[in-house]
Amino acid sequence: MKIKHNKGYVGVDLTISLMILIILIPTITAMTFNINSVSNGIKRKTEALSIATNVMESAKVVYEENKITSDVFLNKLINKVKSMYIDEETDDEIFETVDDSTLLGTIDKSMYRIKIDVEEKDENKAVVNTEVRYKIGNKEESVNLKTNFGIN
Repeated sequence: MKIKHNKGYVGVDLTISLMILIILIPTITAMTFNINSVSNGIKRKTEALSIATNVMESAKVVYEENKITSDVFLNKLINKVKSMYIDEETDDEIFETVDDSTLLGTIDKSMYRIKIDVEEKDENKAVVNTEVRYKIGNKEESVNLKTNFGIN
């Protein structure tokens, strides 16, 4: 009786190995892509929230310095926000004024649009609403903060 000894790889072994690779490589690639996308989204949202918080803190400072809630308040607030974000290489302001209440600028190669609305309730009271918009992929996301200023 002859005993056959298999030495080397057989076609079935190679086929199974290739099938496993064909399944695993796209799965690992997709997982890596999704993790990267989520990470970038979190980073962008964190930056947008930071910008909105800085706008609100600036609004408080401008209000306490001037005790005004008019167009002058909005202009001073926009100028203060612009002066907070300076490009370190060029010493230029990062945000540019698009219209009376909107700023547009790029931080770390990401575009952010800041919309500031000041709604006067009466002579000494106002509501400041800040909206920071940014894109993630093809979707536009936003962060909104709202606060009251004035004597209650």
